[in-house]
Amino acid sequence: MEFAELSQEQQTRWQENVKRLGLNPATAGNQYARYQIFSSLEAFRKAVNAPIQENQREALITHANLAVIADKHLQQAVMAHISGNSIISDQAILDEIDKRFERYMATIYAAPNKEVTKEHPLVIDSNSAIAQYGAVTIQPGGYIKILVPCLFECQSLTKVDGEPVSGSDYDIYVLGKNGTKGVDGDRGASGTPGLNGKEGKANCSSANRPSSPGTDGTTGSDGRDGYNGKNGDSGTEVGIIIHQLASNITILNQGGDGGNGGNGGNGGDGGKGGDGGNGDKCSTSMIEGSIGGDGGNGGNGGNGSNGGNGGNGGKLTVSVDNVNKVKVINGKAPGGLGGYGGTSGAPGVGGTGGSNGGDKGKPGIPGKHGVKGIDGSSGDQGTIKIIALT
Repeated sequence: MEFAELSQEQQTRWQENVKRLGLNPATAGNQYARYQIFSSLEAFRKAVNAPIQENQREALITHANLAVIADKHLQQAVMAHISGNSIISDQAILDEIDKRFERYMATIYAAPNKEVTKEHPLVIDSNSAIAQYGAVTIQPGGYIKILVPCLFECQSLTKVDGEPVSGSDYDIYVLGKNGTKGVDGDRGASGTPGLNGKEGKANCSSANRPSSPGTDGTTGSDGRDGYNGKNGDSGTEVGIIIHQLASNITILNQGGDGGNGGNGGNGGDGGKGGDGGNGDKCSTSMIEGSIGGDGGNGGNGGNGSNGGNGGNGGKLTVSVDNVNKVKVINGKAPGGLGGYGGTSGAPGVGGTGGSNGGDKGKPGIPGKHGVKGIDGSSGDQGTIKIIALT
């Protein structure tokens, strides 16, 4: 469906919504995000003009806890307020929030027509966001992904049927941001080779000079432990308003995945033993070769680090003309996998024995493998509210 096929009421509603946000409907079709600054929370709310819900819940913000709420969580409360999901009715608290933020920046996504494809999905991931679309069409494999506090409103949404396309299991994702993988540990340094022994010297007319043994190689250093994966972010406050849903859609509400733990670094190899000094002989005397030095032990592998925990799901409110066409999955974000332990360092080889009977040095002992890190825990489910538009 195209914007021109919408009813006059739908076209007018989209145009008025865009005007309130400070945009010109005639130029809103340019496909890029815009930034708007609002001077107060009340100005922000009026610009969004979200529909009033029945039995709106009161925000759980008090004068006592306002001072300790992090900005990130307070921004979610602001989005819940302006989208009508959770109202802040205490004017004194509203004034305090205005003093704290001074101004409100929102990323505005707006267009009369929006086609979403596998190659060009709609990803909303900047600041607190307001999306105002006329007619949205999701092609096979396309999807919408919302990663920040957002009010997403469209006059119509149509999903085009077609052959299954890999890459997207849901039509709309409401997610926390994934945690990053932990950094792998560094490999241990190799051991230092032993010094070669001095050669012996047989002298038939004077004193002999004996050979000397090679020195031992040193032990390789241990690999460094990996760094823990970061926790996934919790899902945010998101409101979705679809005035005319022409197709069945699926929505996933879930926190961000935990980052995998970093792998442990491999242990350093043991140093090679020094070669034994060679022997020597003359007509009346023989000097035996000396023993080679022992190889150094291999270093231990570093331990793998722990995976990050999955984030908790956010608060999702879906307002739609036909609730039977919406299926929402309230998922649990998986924790990151624990990092693998580093492999042991190889043992150093023994030094070669000197000529004329010198024995070879003993090889070193391999190091121990590092221990695998612990997998992160899954996040908790978020909350979902589905409302029938009247």
